[in-house]
Amino acid sequence: MGSSNSITERLEKVAVRIPDALIPAPGVDLQRWAVLACDQHTSAPEYWRQVEQFVGTAPSTLRCILPEAYLESGDVDDRIDSAHRTMRRYLEDGTLGYAGDGFILVRRTLSDGTVRDGLMVSLDLEQYDFRPDSRTPIRATESTIVERIPPRMRIRNGAPLEFPHILVLVDDAEETLIEPLIRRRESFRKLYDTSLMFDGGHVGGYLVAEESAVEQVTGALETLADPDRFSERYGTNEVILFPVGDGNHSLAAARRYWEQVKQGGASAEHPARFALVELVNLRGAGLPFHPIHRTVSGVDPQDATTALESNGFRRQSRVTDTADDASVVALHTPDNVVHFRSEDDTTLAVAQVDELIAELDVGKVDYIHGPEAVRAATERGESVFVLPPLNRDQLLPTVLENGALPRKAFSLGRAEDKRYYLESRHLMLGGSGVQ
Repeated sequence: MGSSNSITERLEKVAVRIPDALIPAPGVDLQRWAVLACDQHTSAPEYWRQVEQFVGTAPSTLRCILPEAYLESGDVDDRIDSAHRTMRRYLEDGTLGYAGDGFILVRRTLSDGTVRDGLMVSLDLEQYDFRPDSRTPIRATESTIVERIPPRMRIRNGAPLEFPHILVLVDDAEETLIEPLIRRRESFRKLYDTSLMFDGGHVGGYLVAEESAVEQVTGALETLADPDRFSERYGTNEVILFPVGDGNHSLAAARRYWEQVKQGGASAEHPARFALVELVNLRGAGLPFHPIHRTVSGVDPQDATTALESNGFRRQSRVTDTADDASVVALHTPDNVVHFRSEDDTTLAVAQVDELIAELDVGKVDYIHGPEAVRAATERGESVFVLPPLNRDQLLPTVLENGALPRKAFSLGRAEDKRYYLESRHLMLGGSGVQ
């Protein structure tokens, strides 16, 4: 394969490495193996119980992760220990094997037929910083809540493998990186092909190993990282090559873990320095930007209404053409729906709503998306602040001007459109679980 020293050096300059990925061995039931990202359905443990029943005793990434619905359960430590033991067993018994020396082209068909294409790479965590004032080429697009990092650190610490659900964006309007690979995917070796459980659609993976294909990926990344190109588009040569789309806290935990390993004397070649992610074109049709709504419990609906009106929102007597209006917030309560328009057109609605929620005496705040989740929340007696969508064209200009957006500012599709765990990668030297 064309992974010559020159290619390796060129990729390192754009924070990328060929990933050394692991995939399930032939014969593993991939539909039971691939499980939805752990940070989905956090308020619906029944979803994860259904997954448990569906998986049964089959090999599955379910045994290698900790669904966040269980973060407050009393057996978290046991679950983490069990996940680490399972990873080691999958390495020892041949459940996992080396995918090959190349990138992985991922073709995901969502349940509505929309196709999302991506490219699995390893990113250099030395070139990533999640702090709000970051100027690194790999950068968080949403605020990182540092309190959410330790639980992910606990899972990563001592784990011989990482299973990624991180989606990282690339602003590639000219379609130079992933799209040329799609056109020639039938010439690549197919690594996996499976339907995904519970309305997850379908996914296929192809090994991108040919020298010409690796050269094309390298050249495209170099062009995308060119400060002059970025300046023409955004008026600044401060390049955000890889804005993080999904899994920001998992990537932040990976960075913190690498810092910990590095402080322990690890070399610059230690596998923990890198994180396996899927790159996706920000401009791709299969990447819908959906708002993430806020649910609050223990709040009188009138108090929520008063908070909105006290924070610059005005009640709308009738609603017309508000579906794409970035200033309109709807308050859904068990008995009513009222629309409000913000008078502040310089601040994202999500930031304004988060600020007013902080002023309320709420029992619990949760984050949901989709009309079904909104309806279920109101049926539970909660109030829901339904937020407008974020225009993808706003993303990089806003981050460049103001830094990271508020946490949970947007979602790349509904819950089942998120990444399902399938590929993995060694985190420890020698691939044996020894630091």
